[in-house]
Amino acid sequence: MGVANYEEKISWDSTKSNRVHTLEFGDGLLWGIGGNGLYNMENNFGVGADVQFNAWYNEIDSITAVNAISFTDSGSVKNYEFQAALYVTYNYKTDNGITLIPYAGCLYSNLTSNIDDAIKYQDINWNYTVGDLDSKDNFGLLVGANVGIRDNFELNLEGRFIAETAATAGLGYKF
Repeated sequence: MGVANYEEKISWDSTKSNRVHTLEFGDGLLWGIGGNGLYNMENNFGVGADVQFNAWYNEIDSITAVNAISFTDSGSVKNYEFQAALYVTYNYKTDNGITLIPYAGCLYSNLTSNIDDAIKYQDINWNYTVGDLDSKDNFGLLVGANVGIRDNFELNLEGRFIAETAATAGLGYKF
């Protein structure tokens, strides 16, 4: 569970003007499900994988434009995202009981945005309608680290790039 924010940029190149419209959506409730696994090899190296599905809903807040004045109408979007990742890890253990596991790898991410009743807006010259969208840069990189604190707590920091731009932080408890 969490909160997701969504921004969409639409650009037009023409001989008359270069228009860039940015659609800003409000924060929406995100929910997801997933799992991961790690196989520890010798010499502190490991190989890991994770799979997850996320979904969230956002209402449009505003539309801004470059080289045009934009007027907001209304609309909302439902986003669905499937992700899978493979990565390598290295396990450092300190004398005071803290474990550091940095990791890096590749990921696949597919985002689908289902727009309810089409988002409609206008500028001085044109009326625009935005329909459903699918991601196009589906492969990317990830880097992160797990920090084991005592026996049962683990802090996770992660960044994902190219296919998406995302940063996450989490605290987990091992039963």
